[in-house]
Amino acid sequence: MPGNKLFENWIVRFRSSRLFNRILSGAELSGLMLDESSRKFFYPESMEIVNKTVFAVAKVGEDEEALFIACGGENRKHVMGHFSGLEYRENGIIIKMCELSEENAFSLQKYLIHTRPSILPIDGVTVGVGDRLGIATQGHIRSFANRNAIPVFAQQSVRELMFTNRSFSRVMSDVIWAVFRSGYKMLWGADGDHLKDENWMKKAIEAGFRMITADVSDFIRDEYYLKSDSSILSEYDTLDNRYRKDIEGIFLNREFFLGEGASGHEKINKINFDRIQLARCALIYGKAVEKAILMYRRVIDMAGGNDINFELSVDEVSIPTTVYDHIFISELLDINGVRLFSMAPRFSGSFQKGIDYEGKLAEFERDLRIQNSIAVDRGYKISIHSGSDKFKIFPIIGKVCGGRFHLKTSGTSWLESLRVLAKEEPLFFRKLYRVSFDRFEFAKKYYHVKADKGNAPHPDSLRDDELERLLNNSVTRQILHITYGEILKNDGLKEEFFSLMRKHRELYWEYLEKHIGSHLDALGVG
Repeated sequence: MPGNKLFENWIVRFRSSRLFNRILSGAELSGLMLDESSRKFFYPESMEIVNKTVFAVAKVGEDEEALFIACGGENRKHVMGHFSGLEYRENGIIIKMCELSEENAFSLQKYLIHTRPSILPIDGVTVGVGDRLGIATQGHIRSFANRNAIPVFAQQSVRELMFTNRSFSRVMSDVIWAVFRSGYKMLWGADGDHLKDENWMKKAIEAGFRMITADVSDFIRDEYYLKSDSSILSEYDTLDNRYRKDIEGIFLNREFFLGEGASGHEKINKINFDRIQLARCALIYGKAVEKAILMYRRVIDMAGGNDINFELSVDEVSIPTTVYDHIFISELLDINGVRLFSMAPRFSGSFQKGIDYEGKLAEFERDLRIQNSIAVDRGYKISIHSGSDKFKIFPIIGKVCGGRFHLKTSGTSWLESLRVLAKEEPLFFRKLYRVSFDRFEFAKKYYHVKADKGNAPHPDSLRDDELERLLNNSVTRQILHITYGEILKNDGLKEEFFSLMRKHRELYWEYLEKHIGSHLDALGVG
C-alpha cells in the first residue's frame, strides 16, 4: 500500500489536472474522458463511472498502484464504507486511495459487473490459462482480444496453491485487479481445478469461483484394467447385490447411442454392454462415480442456489477412458441428477507437462471423435487437460470438436516468465535453473514426467547466451516446469523473482500474448 507521504505527493501532483478540478466542481462525469495530463496518473482503460462515482487504477509511484475512488453527495458514506484506504476531502468530495487487496477487490465486484466471473456456456470454446504467479492475467487478456473463445483467467489446483503459498481468494483478487486495470468487459471464468474434497470446494466457492473441477482419480481402481475376465467376474460378484442388480437393470439388454459424430471413422455408433464389460466398469469406476455424485450435491448446496459449472476429471490415471467407461459414468451421473458442464477423459497417448503430445495422431483423433460425440449427445462438452504446448493435436481438436470444447493450460505461462528472465536477467535465471536442476528428483513425486536429468546440461556448463535455449528443450522444459514450487518457497529467490518480473512485466505480457495466441491459432480459434 502506498505510504502516507507517497499518497500526499500523488495528491499534490494530481491537483494540477483538469480531472481533479472537474471532480471537485461536481460536473457531470458520465462522459468523462482522460486528457493527457490525467493519463499519467491513471490507467485510462480502468476508469469506470457508476452512479457518479469514479473508479480507476492510479499510478501512484514506481511499481506502485492503488484503487482510486472519488464521489460526493449521497454516495459518499454508502460507497466509501465498503473500501479500506486513505482519504482526502475537499468541497464535499471524498477521494480514497485503496490498496489492491483481496478485501477491496471483492468490494469492487459489488459495483463493477465485469470484474465478476461468469457461468460459462456449454456451446463455444472455453480455455483455462492458469496464472500461478498472479501477474500473468494482463498478458492472457491480450491473448484473447478479438478471439472467439472465453478465457478462464482464475484457474488453480490445490497443488498449485500449496506450492505457491496462495489461496483461492488471492488468485481471484489478482485476476479482478488485472481485469479492472485493463478494462476487460467480455465474459471470463474462474475454475477451482482438480479439487478432491469438500473443504477445498468450499474455499473456492466462497472466493467466487463459478466452475468446480471434481477430481475423483483417487477412487478409480485402474488395477482392474488388465485383469482377466474370470477375475473380473469373480470380483464383481463380491459387490453389493442390490448395487449389481441396479446397474444391470440400467446397462444390460440395452443399446447406447454414441452420438452422430461417432460414426465419422467408426462402422457403428451404438454399443451394448455385456456382463464382463459392465463388471469391469463397475470395479474400476463405481466408487469414483459415487464420489462424483456426492461432490456435485455438496457443490450445489454450497453455491446456495447460484449456478455452477461442474466438470468431472477422470484423466489423472494411467488407463485410457473407453467408450464403455464414458457411457457408464455419464449414465449414472445423469440418473442421479448430476448436470455436467464438461468431462475430462483420459485420452490415448501421453499428455506430459510442458511438452508436446506424444502418441499416434490417428488414434487420438479416433478416440477424441467418439468421446466428443458422446459428450455432445449427452449435453456437455469435452475437456482436454494438460493442454499446454500440445501443438500436434490442436488442429485435430479444432477440427473434431469445432466450436465446442474446453482446454486447460497452466504451466506454460510460468515457463514464459522464465523465458523473460533467461533473456533479460541471465545471472538470476542461472540461479533458478540450478535450484530446478538440484530439486528435480524431489519435484517428480508430484508430477508424471519422462525427463531424465542425466540428459540435461549442468547449470555451470552454459554460457549466458545459451540459457534461453533451455526453454526450447523438452527435457529442461519439464525440469523447469515442475520445480516452480521449489523456486518460490525460497523467500530470497521469490522476492528477487517478483522484483525482476515487475521490471520486465511488459515484455512478459508480450510473450504471453504471442505464446497463448499461438495455442489459439493452432486450435483454429479466430
